[in-house]
Amino acid sequence: AALRESHKLSLLIVEQNHGAQLYRYLRAMHDLPGRAASFHRPGPLPLRPAELTAAIVDWARTYQAAKEPA
Repeated sequence: AALRESHKLSLLIVEQNHGAQLYRYLRAMHDLPGRAASFHRPGPLPLRPAELTAAIVDWARTYQAAKEPA
């Protein structure tokens, strides 16, 4: 039953590198359920909580907009 409902899932992959390497690896190696998106940023500084919060809110809004009927 869980696999039948997997199309309703949404996945945000957060990583700190330039080319979204983990996202691309996961997409290549696995059939990810539902909608998969990536948030990535290059650089040596850690991702800040406010930056992650903003990315998650934007991602959630995008996901909600995609779910709403036209």
